[in-house]
Amino acid sequence: MQGKFQMVVVRHTGHAIQEDVPDEFATLIVNFISRNRIGPHGVELGSSTSTWLKVLVFGPKRVGIW
Repeated sequence: MQGKFQMVVVRHTGHAIQEDVPDEFATLIVNFISRNRIGPHGVELGSSTSTWLKVLVFGPKRVGIW
């Protein structure tokens, strides 16, 4: 297989992994995006990883980004 993909088994979760373990889910997503530079020109998350984690867990409006 080729491409940017990763399979992760997260134990003790159901179909709504983002609700069951939001912090772990957000960490996995942020790490994948930053490692693979997803997007048309790549995305550099820089040192603001904690902000991205909050956005993924709580949503951009609650974090104050949008």
